[in-house]
Amino acid sequence: MLLCATFSTALATPRLTPTPGGVRWSGAALSGSPRAGAPLVAWQTALDDTGVVGAAVRIAIADTLAARGDTAGAEVVLREPRLAHSLWGIDALLRRASYRAARGDTAGAAELLEQRDERDWRSTETAAWEARLATLWAALRDTARAQGLALAAVHKSAANPGAGQEAFAALERISSIRAGARGRSLEMATVTADWYGGKRTEAIERARGVARRSRGTADEWSDVDWVLQLCRDARKPRMALVYADSALKRATTPELRERLQLARARAYRDLGRPDSALRLYARLATTATDRSRRMLAAWEGAREAQDRSRWREAARSFDLADSLRGTSRDGASAAVREARSLAGLMYWLLGDTRIAEARWRAGTDERSRFWLAVSLRRRGASEGDSILRAEFAGKPGFGLYRVAARETLGVRSWNGRARPFEPDTVAPEFAEALVRLAGPLALPDAAARLVSARDRRDPRVLGVPGDDRRGIAPSTWFAIAAASYYGGDLAGATRAADRALQALGSDSLAWDLVPWAFPPAYEAEVKAAAQEFGIDRSLLWAFTRQESRFDARAVSRSSARGLTQLLSGTARDMAKALKEPFPADSVVFEPRRALRYGARYISWLLGRFDGHVAVALTGYNAGAGKVRPDWRDLIARGGDMLYVELAANADTQDYVRRILGYQQAYRELRPFTATSP
Repeated sequence: MLLCATFSTALATPRLTPTPGGVRWSGAALSGSPRAGAPLVAWQTALDDTGVVGAAVRIAIADTLAARGDTAGAEVVLREPRLAHSLWGIDALLRRASYRAARGDTAGAAELLEQRDERDWRSTETAAWEARLATLWAALRDTARAQGLALAAVHKSAANPGAGQEAFAALERISSIRAGARGRSLEMATVTADWYGGKRTEAIERARGVARRSRGTADEWSDVDWVLQLCRDARKPRMALVYADSALKRATTPELRERLQLARARAYRDLGRPDSALRLYARLATTATDRSRRMLAAWEGAREAQDRSRWREAARSFDLADSLRGTSRDGASAAVREARSLAGLMYWLLGDTRIAEARWRAGTDERSRFWLAVSLRRRGASEGDSILRAEFAGKPGFGLYRVAARETLGVRSWNGRARPFEPDTVAPEFAEALVRLAGPLALPDAAARLVSARDRRDPRVLGVPGDDRRGIAPSTWFAIAAASYYGGDLAGATRAADRALQALGSDSLAWDLVPWAFPPAYEAEVKAAAQEFGIDRSLLWAFTRQESRFDARAVSRSSARGLTQLLSGTARDMAKALKEPFPADSVVFEPRRALRYGARYISWLLGRFDGHVAVALTGYNAGAGKVRPDWRDLIARGGDMLYVELAANADTQDYVRRILGYQQAYRELRPFTATSP
């Protein structure tokens, strides 16, 4: 389908101007809020559009009418046939059914949903349809239809947790199921619904019940693995250990015993019992009957030994994991692809420079090449500087290895230019639709949805002349970023800017786009919080960009909220320390509070860890108790770079790398708004 009708009116876009004082931003909505709300006249004008713009505004107009109580008028707006095959087809269908049900016509609502055209629907959309129709059939007491649809929706809870919860509620309303025995399918669906609804403990208990009833059947051991995985994901290692010990008594084959022993090793590790964990890992790494299990045991044992500063033991285990990996490309092998470069680090820490460099020379990843250069440079070999210059310092962007290489060599990074906005010529209709949605139509969420659909090549938004089967071009990503900044979608804007840079790779032109990835978001609030708690504003910007991409309403799977992604308990502690009221968890959605509380926590961590930013960030992400006790020694031996390579866990290492790189970007670019004092 066409993306939008012909539309040639010039639209305002942000402008970045390099100045001696930094990059000045103008024309961008950097407070995270849309420029305007409900521009009904503009929406009505756009109704004539025959593409995605027209479809999006129909949803917005219908919502406005329904909010005024005019559901009949809203349904008329949504009857447009073109909506059915658009990105908003499911939205229109569900809204129309809701309007009918609200007027008491439950049968009519169900009939409408049954007439759906689900071509090109995604699983999340199918789940939403199944859950809503199940609710209606349950209300109409057609329990057979309701149960089938609800079970199907619940099983898709991972993709659409909201639909899963609605479907489970429908199941609970079906009296015949409530009163009778629950079958295996329903019990498993209930576990899934509980899990994705945040009821982790209840989900595990239900799963244990399912597994208990499956003993002696073909499902017994897959159910045991399922329960153990849930315990692990819920961070309940003691429960996992007890369950694995119990199951081990029933295991009758070497393969089953090895699976359970690996689960026990992981539980011991998570319980802080490294000796027990390492003994099990070492045994499995050499005796397990399955090669992939030997490899995973060697890898996990190496990481545990590394975390305990047992460098020699870690080096041997990393080498073993790497040898078992071989040339295989299966999922387990992909998980241990870093074994060789980490073995090099272990040997380097042991002083075995020759072996370390041999491991790194055999690798092509950034870690191997960077640390090879560092080692060579320390030995006075000029090859080290050559590697740093050619493979890191000369490439655009602020990845931490590149930043460290430039600092080491004392070379310049950003070229002092910022690319001006230009209309996209690769996919102009697509870019123009985005600009309209994010800008004058004030529908940034619709623009973000369109970007996501185009990125996954959804057939409902393909059809751009000459661009049907290609990924989104760098120039198009740039247009998306500009439109998103104008519309106030900072998360979408920074994500699009990152994708533009990623698509450009090492092209020198990428430097001109780099400033677009680092906006002075919430400038006044960031400045005030940084000054109040004595931290570098570039750090607060970098940290907030990583935590939430400047989305003040962000909520993580762990229920961390707001710009600085604070858990409720931590936010309350910060409020208490500042002697401020904390009436509800929702206050962390207020940008000023979120930034102050986040800055206060970082300031406290910096004080605890002698001002070392990398260590403080580890504490913020993984918890202060997860910081390595030997962090001072690591920094003394190899600086922040060595510490980051060994901090807490792989996710935390990546987290710290990103923020330190972003911090350097903000230091060099020094972005500010045209209205800054």
